[in-house]
Amino acid sequence: MPDKRQVPSAPHTASKKKDNKNALTLVGQQYSGPLPPPNILEHYNAIYPDSAKIIIDNFIAQSEHRRSLEKTVINAGSRDSLLGSISAFIIGMTTVIGSVICILQNKEHVGLSLGIVGLSSLVGTFIYGTRQRRQERESKNQKLMTKPSTHKTP
Repeated sequence: MPDKRQVPSAPHTASKKKDNKNALTLVGQQYSGPLPPPNILEHYNAIYPDSAKIIIDNFIAQSEHRRSLEKTVINAGSRDSLLGSISAFIIGMTTVIGSVICILQNKEHVGLSLGIVGLSSLVGTFIYGTRQRRQERESKNQKLMTKPSTHKTP
């Protein structure tokens, strides 16, 4: 009966003794970001002269274009907000003036109803817009907090 402490040799140990003349080494490289690392840009230049400059120039142009679009969106949002505030003021003042005119013409019920309904709708719209913006900010913050990091530590 064989001793239980003896471990039979694994089948793969015999293959380790073979000659490794046909060994294969696999090297991988990965990068993330808008531009490849300088050594890869050098390889591009070796294949196609000035290709690194073309790649960097395209990156710069794309960055400027993106910033231009962001600036346009921000300016449009500010303009829309200002126009909304001006429109709300005009509607509110029209409602108040109309309400006062009705009251002065002894139509107190109509004047009071017009004033309450007009101002209530403005206040309700303001509250709704404020809540929507807050929920949008919270949603964006939540997405930023749960977004996985793409940076790798060495």
